[in-house]
Amino acid sequence: MEEKNFFFLHPERTQMLFLSCLEKPRSIEEVSILYKVPTTLFYRKNFLNEVVEKGIFKLEYVGRKPFLYSLFTEEFKNYFQISLTMLPTSRDLIDSFLDDINVLITFFDTTYFRGFWKEDVLRTLNKHHFKDPLLLTSLFSTTVALLTMIVLAVEKYKLPFEVAKTTLQTGKSFLLTKKAFPFNVSIGFAETIIKNLSRDDYIHCVLLKDTKVYRFLSRLFDEFVSSVSRSFLESLTKTFKKHKMI
Repeated sequence: MEEKNFFFLHPERTQMLFLSCLEKPRSIEEVSILYKVPTTLFYRKNFLNEVVEKGIFKLEYVGRKPFLYSLFTEEFKNYFQISLTMLPTSRDLIDSFLDDINVLITFFDTTYFRGFWKEDVLRTLNKHHFKDPLLLTSLFSTTVALLTMIVLAVEKYKLPFEVAKTTLQTGKSFLLTKKAFPFNVSIGFAETIIKNLSRDDYIHCVLLKDTKVYRFLSRLFDEFVSSVSRSFLESLTKTFKKHKMI
């Protein structure tokens, strides 16, 4: 239930720690410095012990310093399911996310997805963002939607990888206005996702091809591609080939 889930009960503290400790174990002190909050925020009213008992984090000590590592257990799954239904987007898209929830959580737990949340990405947020209990779901869902679009461009439209990335960079405003993923994140965040995706990372994203999210977004992507001049795509491909980028 929502009222018992720590992501809703204590959104600022829980989300801040969860996102910060995805890539690797981080100490309370590191997170406090990153978001300019006092370390006491995470110890207040036995909070740290309770989130560990809930299975949200794995707790390790290096000397006397606690390090936390985020875990995708039932507490997160319950939060993700409930918060998806609260997002201001197409009900059909939300249903596809809900149907794919087990596949998506498996994807979230991959080395690639965890590795995305490095310190430079974390610094695009501030402590005030974490007061919105839908923040994690917004970030994760937008990431999945954008990566799925790149998979569509490569697998369905046979665009070279770098061309697919550039095309999506060009069309991100179109896609956002079409409410493919009007989650509570900025276009700048969308740019970061696309820019940071490497060829090696792409291999981990292909599993998204077997999701209902892929099938739903495929229809929207058809509309997007029809709005993009074919000559533009061909010209882009030639340019990349000329500079040996594909």
